[in-house]
Amino acid sequence: MNTTAGNEARDHARPPFRPEDLYVFPRRGWDEWCGGLAEPAADGSDGPIATITRARDLIRQRKGSGLSDANASAMRQDYSLPITVWLREGEYLLDEPLVFDDRDSGM
Repeated sequence: MNTTAGNEARDHARPPFRPEDLYVFPRRGWDEWCGGLAEPAADGSDGPIATITRARDLIRQRKGSGLSDANASAMRQDYSLPITVWLREGEYLLDEPLVFDDRDSGM
């Protein structure tokens, strides 16, 4: 079995966003994507995000009422479930300290 083809088929069958999984991949991600895929889609339309700061901000948007990005309707989910941020291999360079506050609490 060709595992590459199997992975592509599985990735395309997945919804573009699963609230319990958010992927960050600095080498192959882009902060304009929704972060719901571990690898970029074959057509380049979606994939992991590139920065931890964007992951924090996306979770804040999804938990809040002011959703503004293109996937907002798909993101209106029950956020009582924990969200897992998967940090893929690569260098995570920061221009400023990464700050978490009460908005980032799971409570």
